[in-house]
Amino acid sequence: NMPDYWSTSKNELMYRLVGERNITKEEQKKILKSHSPINYINQITKPLLIAHGKNDPRVIYNGSEKIAHELHNRNTPIAYILYDDEGHGLLKPANRYLFAAFREKFLSIYLGGKLEEFDFNENDIKNLNDKIIYGKKLLGLNNK
Repeated sequence: NMPDYWSTSKNELMYRLVGERNITKEEQKKILKSHSPINYINQITKPLLIAHGKNDPRVIYNGSEKIAHELHNRNTPIAYILYDDEGHGLLKPANRYLFAAFREKFLSIYLGGKLEEFDFNENDIKNLNDKIIYGKKLLGLNNK
């Protein structure tokens, strides 16, 4: 789902992945599909934190949803946050700030280390309830 004007970057990406710059679109598709995490979902056994912008034109969020749903069904710890108001990357300061708190909480649980507790206000929670698809407890929101 890369725009045409990214063609130079796409060639560089293919070079980094497979050592070829000028390969056909069919060959590119085959290679990219073989590198997709969805093909390796059975190998994911460690806790995973996913944040995805619903309006991302390059990486469709359905792929993240499939992975999150499958891991949830297999009882693999998963925290999946879908930002309805973001695209490719988190650009809104409020989303970036809250995700930083979530990331710190998640990493402190699974990697250990210090954690600076974050106090969510009522507006934060109201706005987040429909964004956090899986993992509220993992993100410290189990009582909210």
